[in-house]
Amino acid sequence: MGRGNAATIDNRLVRAFARQTLEYLRSVEKLANVEISVVAIDASRSYRVGPRRACEQAMDRMGIHCFATPSRQEFDEIRVKVRHHLNRGGALNRLPHSHQLWMLVGFALFEVLSGHYECLEVFPKAITSVLGAAGIHKSRAQGYERQLSALASNTGWDAEELSRQLGACAYGPGHDRLDAYMCAWVASLYPDRVIACGDPPDDVIWVPDVEKFPVHGQN
Repeated sequence: MGRGNAATIDNRLVRAFARQTLEYLRSVEKLANVEISVVAIDASRSYRVGPRRACEQAMDRMGIHCFATPSRQEFDEIRVKVRHHLNRGGALNRLPHSHQLWMLVGFALFEVLSGHYECLEVFPKAITSVLGAAGIHKSRAQGYERQLSALASNTGWDAEELSRQLGACAYGPGHDRLDAYMCAWVASLYPDRVIACGDPPDDVIWVPDVEKFPVHGQN
């Protein structure tokens, strides 16, 4: 999209991105001769209705910080603020509500992809928390190594090999590639080896049920 968070207030661009994502997933299915059944999305499924979404309340009870999802009316007001900021020549890296604008992309992804796949809302911080590996931020080397080790040990990989494979098949910083991997892993565990945090089926963040999946080296 090229313009970062500023583009998220343009519904046409956001919808186009969601459709391109669908086309990409279909191309993966064709190229790899596989059928994708479940897609994990690290974003809010929909606007907030009520004081706070049930899944976010569940995160609160688990001691996991997450950004609050605005209501539809609040997002209308946020769009006005962002346009006003940009029209005044405001810097792109100083956009108001930048910590929430990306949620608009998540809404579009859920809307477009749900017509073709089972779509799950996931949250990497919640995943690493239930694995006991969320104490240090992922952007720091020690935090990344800790999360990498936890994911590798629970998915049957050598940590160094997993890091190498992720570097070969995905773009972005190492911690973002690891986030993508852990989200896909949760999708692979659905529906029998995951826990619903919130109010299923639509107001829920899914995390692995560590009691129900085999740890590396065990059956």
